[in-house]
Amino acid sequence: MEKELPRHDMGERKRLKIHILTVSSSRSLETDESGKLIEDFMHTEHQVSRSLCPDEQTRILREIFCNIEKDAIIVTGGTGPSVKDVTITAISKIAEKEIRGFGELFRQYSGKDIAYFSNASLFIVGRTQIYCLPGSADSVKRGLEVIDKFIYHVYHELHKE
Repeated sequence: MEKELPRHDMGERKRLKIHILTVSSSRSLETDESGKLIEDFMHTEHQVSRSLCPDEQTRILREIFCNIEKDAIIVTGGTGPSVKDVTITAISKIAEKEIRGFGELFRQYSGKDIAYFSNASLFIVGRTQIYCLPGSADSVKRGLEVIDKFIYHVYHELHKE
């Protein structure tokens, strides 16, 4: 049975600036199905940019810092148990907060045992939301459904005075 997530909007739905970062040493922008899924999902409502970098902490952080003025960054890839999976390790070094509930909700909503091996998470740096999703297209689809329910709520919380 599919779980229904409540929407937690607060305030107006505005056009957010979102950057999509794919972390992969084996894909290109042309072969990156997961990044394309995120772009297709987000571009109708938001201003979207996209990049790709290899599984290297310094390269991941460079991409994050180059896009830190965006409202949200959605990272796909590098969240698993492999030695090469360094996305969470890199971003946790600069994060001011980790919102663990996002990863918990992603894993519960996914409904697949393999999701429990992902470190899907939400980090906050300044007023920027950084969502980290696994690299598989199926996981990205589920993650986007969760992000879509909460992105405006988090935006509102980060921008209220």
